Amino acid sequence: MNPVYITCDADNVASRKNIEALGAEFLGIERITESSPYCPYYPEKARVKLRYRWEVGNKEQDDKREVQDGFSENDIV
Repeated sequence: MNPVYITCDADNVASRKNIEALGAEFLGIERITESSPYCPYYPEKARVKLRYRWEVGNKEQDDKREVQDGFSENDIV
């Protein structure tokens, strides 16, 4: 299951920050066009996606992760 590809709406700042905090690599902006068979499933405002690749267990990416709000992943129960 490595790598994991993640997308979020381009205007969803909270999702973008969380994905980037994981250390995921930004791959680019994808647009769901009218010709896409998936277009009917997306509201018009949700057809622009940010695309990321996260290498699970990648030490280099793990080292880049920021601890936010003074908590680490070990604090989560």
